[in-house]
Amino acid sequence: MKSFRCLICALLVASLLTACVPLNEESAVSVDPQVSDPSQDSSPSQDKENDGAKRVYISCTQEINKDVYVNARVRIVDPSGKYETIDDSEAEIKVRGNSTSSAPKKPYNIRLTESTSVFGMGGSKKWCLLSNPYDKTLMRNKLSYDMADAMGMSYVSESEYVDLYVNGSYRGNYLLVESVGVGKDRVDIDIEDNDFLFEYEPWQEYSNPSSFYTPVCNILLGFNDRTEPTPQQLRYAEDFFAELEGFLVAGDYSASSELMDMRSFVDFYIVNELFKNVDMGTSSTRYYLRDGVLYAGPVWDLDLSAGNCSASYYEDYNNVGGSGDSTEGIYAAAQWYPLLFEMPEFVSALYERYLELQPLIVNLTTDNELGVNRIDRLIDKYGESFESNYRQGRWKIDVVYSDLERIPDPTFEENVEYMRDWLIRRNEWLLEHWGLA
Repeated sequence: MKSFRCLICALLVASLLTACVPLNEESAVSVDPQVSDPSQDSSPSQDKENDGAKRVYISCTQEINKDVYVNARVRIVDPSGKYETIDDSEAEIKVRGNSTSSAPKKPYNIRLTESTSVFGMGGSKKWCLLSNPYDKTLMRNKLSYDMADAMGMSYVSESEYVDLYVNGSYRGNYLLVESVGVGKDRVDIDIEDNDFLFEYEPWQEYSNPSSFYTPVCNILLGFNDRTEPTPQQLRYAEDFFAELEGFLVAGDYSASSELMDMRSFVDFYIVNELFKNVDMGTSSTRYYLRDGVLYAGPVWDLDLSAGNCSASYYEDYNNVGGSGDSTEGIYAAAQWYPLLFEMPEFVSALYERYLELQPLIVNLTTDNELGVNRIDRLIDKYGESFESNYRQGRWKIDVVYSDLERIPDPTFEENVEYMRDWLIRRNEWLLEHWGLA
């Protein structure tokens, strides 16, 4: 009997040890149908409602993949109780993204059964869960979106940090973001009346099924929404850009201003150039046409920015063979911007706006008249969730998950200070380069 008790104890200990073994990477998209109430799962900070991060729980009995949406139960919870819990048992989920979809920490799109306001953000069915695997600070997307919003840019995606659980397993810190798309609480345009949301494409069908080359500048634009324009709509878009680009090539600022919202082009450029966004000239760069006027934005996808990119992959960005300092150099002058920079009126508007924004730019990194700096405010509010991402999640601060990201520093604090110092020196370089210092 004594030996039998010992055997039972040994089996119990073994079972407990097995339960503590971390899931392998493949299981990051698998399901456990036994999770009956995912909101009751243990959390890195389950009893600490002041850590700032909300929570998203996903239960799914199918493999979550990039090709198609699969059915899932989605619960979105605010531990403070300020916002009501959203419980959608007929939601859908899929892996999202281009380069980040191959990361071990998968990003997701979730699609609710009806348009829903989440944490006070605008109502929509579709929401994005950005995993930020290549940004060890987890903050570059949030900082850039919040800055664009503070600048007064239109249709900037609101966002909120969450702790994500899939089938009862903690997946780490994610940024729940309003997806970029057309809608009353998104990009508010009328796609039935020759309004369009475009996305710059490096090649055809990169992100969008339909695209066209602009007639004069040969810029490939994907139809982001609507995705399948009628022949008449395509002809309207081509005619519009033929006229606009004709004015740009001729250097006619006045005529160009009738067809372009120059303020949006100035602000969009400032965000992307200050952060030196890798994707500005490759993808995830959007413009929208509304009532016969082209606008720049919304900003999107800045995890590979602010010095966070591989020197071996992005040699020009990192000034390899030159100064070796990535804070130097103009990088975001893509699409129509080279033509705009030939117009003194646009350059003057850019310089005036950049000086006007200095308090906001400085406040990204440094306390000033606007209060505590944005980086420290994010850490104060979400620091526990950031820490849990590396301490209790399976993600490592010092592991390179992509050939695109810079080799990270060994600690979270060092990665944050690298980004802070980079943004300070970047602003100083731009001020000096533009003769504004």
